[in-house]
Amino acid sequence: HPDYATDLNNLANVVRRQRRYEEAESLFREALDIDYATIGERHPSYAAGLNNLAGVVKHLGRYEEARLLYDDALLILKKTLPPDHPHIELVINNLAALPKH
Repeated sequence: HPDYATDLNNLANVVRRQRRYEEAESLFREALDIDYATIGERHPSYAAGLNNLAGVVKHLGRYEEARLLYDDALLILKKTLPPDHPHIELVINNLAALPKH
C-alpha cells in the first residue's frame, strides 16, 4: 500500500539523520519498490523517493549512482510538476552539490 511506502520513507529519513546510511538505503529501496508497484514510476512521490535514496547513496560515496538517481528524479518531476515547483529546484540543487568527478 502506498501509505506503507510513505511510512517506510519517513522511517528511512529518521535512520538517515542518525547516520545509519546502509539501513536507510535499504528502507528507501523498499519504499521505492512499493511505490513502483502501487503508484508507478512516473509519480512525483516516486521521484521524491529517488531523491531521498540519492542523498543516502551520496553519503556512502557512490556519487555516480547518486547522480543517476537525481537525474531520474528530475526527469519525472519536470514531466509531472509545474516548472517553478520547489521540488524541482531541490533536486537541481542536490545535483549541483555532488562532487565533480
